Amino acid sequence: VYQEDQARDTRENLQFSRALAQSLGLETQTVLILTSDYHQTRAQYLAHAQGQEAVGLSCETPPAARLAASVREVYAFVKAWAETRLGSS
Repeated sequence: VYQEDQARDTRENLQFSRALAQSLGLETQTVLILTSDYHQTRAQYLAHAQGQEAVGLSCETPPAARLAASVREVYAFVKAWAETRLGSS
C-alpha cells in the first residue's frame, strides 16, 4: 500500500496518485476511488476530467455529519468545476 500525502485537495490527490502509480509501473487509465458517499461524485468527476475511468466505493457518512458535509460539498464541486472548465486553481 502506497500513500500519496502531498495533495492539498482532491484534484491534486488524483494527479499525484496517478504520478505515483505510474512511477511504480502501474496502469492508471482506470482508478478505484475509496471515499465518503457525499464526496464520491466530485472525486469521480475530477478523475474523468483528467482522462481516467473512475470506479467508486463509498463509505456512509454518519447521519450527524451528513448535512454539513453535503453543504460543504456543494461549494467544493463549484470549485472543481471552475478548475476543470475555466482553468483556475
